[in-house]
Parts: sequence; C-alpha cells; structure tokens
Amino acid sequence: MYIDVAKSRHLVGVDIVLSYTGADENGEPVDPGTVTVSVTRFSGAAVTAGAVAAVSTARTTTIVAANNQTVDRLTAVWSASGNVLATTQHDIVGGFYAALADIRKDTVLASAIKYTDAELLDVRSEIEYQIDDACKRAFVPRFYSEVLSGSGSDTIELYQNDLREVVSAEEWNGSAWVALSSTVADIPASERGRATLRSGWWAAGVKNIRVSYRYGWDRPPPDLRRAVVKAIEARRAGDSSGIPSRAISVQGTELGNVVLATAGLGKWITAIPEVDEVINRYRLKQLGIGR
Repeated sequence: MYIDVAKSRHLVGVDIVLSYTGADENGEPVDPGTVTVSVTRFSGAAVTAGAVAAVSTARTTTIVAANNQTVDRLTAVWSASGNVLATTQHDIVGGFYAALADIRKDTVLASAIKYTDAELLDVRSEIEYQIDDACKRAFVPRFYSEVLSGSGSDTIELYQNDLREVVSAEEWNGSAWVALSSTVADIPASERGRATLRSGWWAAGVKNIRVSYRYGWDRPPPDLRRAVVKAIEARRAGDSSGIPSRAISVQGTELGNVVLATAGLGKWITAIPEVDEVINRYRLKQLGIGR
C-alpha cells in the first residue's frame, strides 16, 4: 500500500510545490546539482510543471492551479545528466482535517517560531492517519488505486470505504492492462467501499482487476476538526494544566493516583479521552468479518 507523508499531500485547485532532496550514500542531504523533472498523473498523462528551482539541497517545481484541478496521484521523476535520481509520489487531496490557522487559534501553538509550520503539518499528517485507520474511512476526498482478484460476481470489495466514483477499471489479459471503459459508469457510489456493477460481473481471477477511484467525505464534521486540533496540540505541547491529557481518572491530592489511557489499546486511538470519544462516533461499523 502506498503511504505518503505530510510533504507529499497537496490540496486540489491551488498552486502546489513538489520537492525532492538529494542524499548521499548515508542518506544525508547533499546538493544534487542541475536537476530536471517530469510529472505524470496516475493515468500516465503528462502534467505541465514549472522550472526546477534550487533551495539548498532540495529541488522544487511548481504546478499551477490550472493544472491541478483533480483529486489524483502524481508521480514526479527527478533526473540529472540523463540519470534518474528519484521518483516521488504526491497525493492531490480534496482537503485537510484542520488548517494551520485552526491549529494555532486558541491553542498554545500560536508561535510560528516555537512551533514551525513544517512541524505542525507533520503532526497533522500523523493524526489524520490515526483517524483514518481507526475509522476505516477518510473525511476528505482522496484518490486510491489497487489490484484485486476478480470475484466472478457483480461486486468486488475495495480497500477504502466511502467510494465516490471509479476513475478507471482494468483487466489483466496476461501481458497488459486492458481498460474496461464501459464499466466505470456502471458503478454507483458506496459507503461500504464495494464496487458493484449494475449489469455484468467482474471476471474471476487472481490479481486480475485494477481499480482506481476517489473516496472519502466532502469535509470533516466540526467536532472531528476540533478533535484533530486538540490532538495536535497535545502531541506537540502536552497539557499546561498539570493533568496529563491521557488521564482517565485522578484520585487523591497532588495527582497521587492517575489512570492513563494507552494509544492503540481497546477503544483508545490517540489516548486522549475527549478526542477519542469524538473519533469513535465516526468509526465505520463493519458487519461480519472485517477486512
């Protein structure tokens, strides 16, 4: 499964900056010299990118808003002297769970000097992953592609839930992927993440179907957005009250006996009770055997 990081997740509909940092044999940053880049959509279509700019040991390129109008996954190939230096992937998403302004407002994270944008974005990405994993869904539109085994029936189970639309469906013919163009319009949206054909069936086979699709909610609900801000604040700054944010109960005086929640144990996700209470409201209830 493709896992991204904060710097590879970009908002649709605006100018975005893709970046690559050179590294030596030990993984330490190094100036890669003169670099060129080519960018393609998941479909393989080329995306017009700006000139490559040097920022210390990093190289960046800008894709203007006019060329960034679709929730998708971009692949950037960075080269020097005809040799490929790196291939990076970048998710184009329909939104984030909290904006930087939300994270800094009415929290102890107001100082951009003490808490840099980059640090907060990294933590935001971590919290989003925690929530997505716990809830088995995304709360903003995202793109995903996977290879599945055909069921021989009208329904095939997708990894992601809240299917919005299928972008492409392909069948492996033994040597190449063949587009099933008529299939795409035949698949309705599905909360459970099932690609069901209104007519026909998925050919039975092993890893013979590739489906690319968009999934997720339009936007996170307000209480979940506030919970994300609380989780980011606790992760970066702790709790100034002297009572740990993970506290389930406090007994005695001077914090003599404190019971703490443990992230990943039972119902606890972030281990912050008021945050996890909100997250648990939006967990997708799976019937039968979970995927």
